Amino acid sequence: MNRTLISVRKPTFALPRRKTFQALAAAAALLCSAPALAAAITFESIAQGAYAAGDTIVESGYNILMLDGPLGGGNGAVMDDASCAILACPGNPSGQFLGVLNDGGVNFSLSSGVGPGFKLGGLDFAFLAAVGGQPDGSYGQLRLIGLLADGTTLTTALDLPGQDANGLFTFAAASFGSAFSSAIFKSLTIDACAYVVDFNCDNSLENPAFYLAQFALDNVQLNVVPEPVSVMLIGLGMGAMALGRRRTVHPSKQAAQGA
Repeated sequence: MNRTLISVRKPTFALPRRKTFQALAAAAALLCSAPALAAAITFESIAQGAYAAGDTIVESGYNILMLDGPLGGGNGAVMDDASCAILACPGNPSGQFLGVLNDGGVNFSLSSGVGPGFKLGGLDFAFLAAVGGQPDGSYGQLRLIGLLADGTTLTTALDLPGQDANGLFTFAAASFGSAFSSAIFKSLTIDACAYVVDFNCDNSLENPAFYLAQFALDNVQLNVVPEPVSVMLIGLGMGAMALGRRRTVHPSKQAAQGA
């Protein structure tokens, strides 16, 4: 009697190990490179009018807090070209904008915990002169102080733009260095200083600007950084380990067939 052993294999659908890990790596890289979520603060949705120091307005998921100046009296005002009551309003507004007056400042922060922080993508800024008829030139600087997650700060300053051919101070697009534009901030404070005495840019209690450090902001581009995807990556790693241990061929089942 002759016996023939027949090996019966259960079909499997496992991916080749190298392709599995390549797919997992590609998915992880895609998640890690998720872009920041952009938001443009244009002040178009905010009611026009004055906002005192301590007032907070909200647009595009951000709190916009008005800050007082060193001598007091700092405030903000949302306005456009028609409602601007300052004698030297910017000559080229794109719509509503925020004026920061009387040496005050403004602070931007996320209104909800949607991410670990945000990056500053850009903004438009202009000088608000107290009176008209001033000669052309830069009368001070815009100062930016970003608060980082570890509690330290990163600062930069930009010369306030001058006038156009009609003698009106104009909005200009800000340009930041790579260190500032790539930093992730918990909050961002913006104020100005003015060239008052000996060309020093002043706005402090010891060296006040005497209500000359006024500026306007528009089209503030803030980009939320997404939460880390570590939990998802851990899940992918565990899946990779499981697939690596999985056998691509199941044990044979033998059947005897007698002649």
